[in-house]
Amino acid sequence: MIWGNHRLLRLFGRRREPSVPSFWSSISQGKSNEAGGLRYGGSVDCVNDLVRGFFKLMVMNKSHAVVFGPIGTGKSSLMRNALQCLPEDYAALVPDVVGGVEGYEGYTDYYAPYPLNVVGELSPVVLPSVLAETFEIAGEVNAITPTMARNLEVLAAWLLGLQPPPQGLDVSKYPRNLGGLIKLAEDAVNVGVFQGNLVESVYALIRRLSMVRHWMVDSETHPIIHRLLSGELRGKSVGIDLSVFEDDVQQWFYMIALMRALGRRGVRNVFIVLDEAHLFLHKRSSTLYRLLRIGRNKRFYFVLISQSPSDFPDSVFNADRLFVEFPIPYLSFRDLIARRPSYKYAIGDEEPGIRPRGELEEHWRDVYVAMLHIHSMTKEAKEHFGPGLSTIPIKVNVEVQPKPNAVTLRRCVESVAPSMVDDLMNVIREYGFSHVGYNKLLEGVWRCIGA
Repeated sequence: MIWGNHRLLRLFGRRREPSVPSFWSSISQGKSNEAGGLRYGGSVDCVNDLVRGFFKLMVMNKSHAVVFGPIGTGKSSLMRNALQCLPEDYAALVPDVVGGVEGYEGYTDYYAPYPLNVVGELSPVVLPSVLAETFEIAGEVNAITPTMARNLEVLAAWLLGLQPPPQGLDVSKYPRNLGGLIKLAEDAVNVGVFQGNLVESVYALIRRLSMVRHWMVDSETHPIIHRLLSGELRGKSVGIDLSVFEDDVQQWFYMIALMRALGRRGVRNVFIVLDEAHLFLHKRSSTLYRLLRIGRNKRFYFVLISQSPSDFPDSVFNADRLFVEFPIPYLSFRDLIARRPSYKYAIGDEEPGIRPRGELEEHWRDVYVAMLHIHSMTKEAKEHFGPGLSTIPIKVNVEVQPKPNAVTLRRCVESVAPSMVDDLMNVIREYGFSHVGYNKLLEGVWRCIGA
């Protein structure tokens, strides 16, 4: 929801009263905030509300978005509101690290831990770089050597039938997934396909593959993911519960593989809401960097979320044109010790004094308020916001309710097995959608969550 007076704050502190058409104006009567003497517009629709219409704003300005602020300031709530008004010609993908009702459960049209068969969805040439990038995020820069990468590419090509295997290896008996790839590597050593120094290299590769192995990357790709990769889910949002992963490395492997699969398929018209996004910007050749560069041309937009702007490299702020700033108390520990809150820097003094409460920018005067910075770079954006850089205070509704008809894992389990909801939920989190004694029930849940 935008502020009732919607004054736009211009670059270098200059203010103006632009002519903003009613398309983005919240003109209905709002409730007064007695403490700050401010009024909020009362709009709750998808057209007049900058929060609920956030995705439309990204499309209008043809820009990725960067969202930052401390824990609990309203970043996730901003996205929950935006998901209520997803443009009908776009899909949205929301990987959820938190999981459950505390995350995005119920706020996307589909929500569950959706597996991705990494070996089946990625080419043998791509798989080694995905594995290497995963360990680079973990700080192990040389975890995948060139020899290991080459061995992985060859093994995957054998498994997928893209290259003839050597005599003595019957690849037809191995499942085409990560577990089958690991077993093939072990047997290839045992029958003497790899010899000498290559043996240790293959064993090291097996250890790395075992570290990222999880049923979420070792099972059949769920039909919802296939539909997303095929561009069939426009107008729908998909939330992926990543809290089922036991280790961060497994989670990163899944996310990088999914982004590479999206890029490989040439998917268009999709938003990706990426929390802790700075982790995937560790170097300029990373998968996320690559997609950021080419994404706009394919209408492939990212919302990059983190707790601090300092988490992101400067290139993010140089290249993007839409930012949401929730108030940050201190920029460093030095500022804390010096009693110098971050808002003092706005004055521009070398030795800033304490800023009077009445002079605070709006996002410091109330809770769940952020400053939206937009650099108008399209004709439509300039018509609504004027040229150059504009800054608009927005208030986030943190009481937004989940979608009543959302398809979620829990609702499906309650439908399929109402007498054993918790038990079946635990089985799925631990073993996925295949487990002795539960297979019939798990098949029903698999179909219910979007098959």
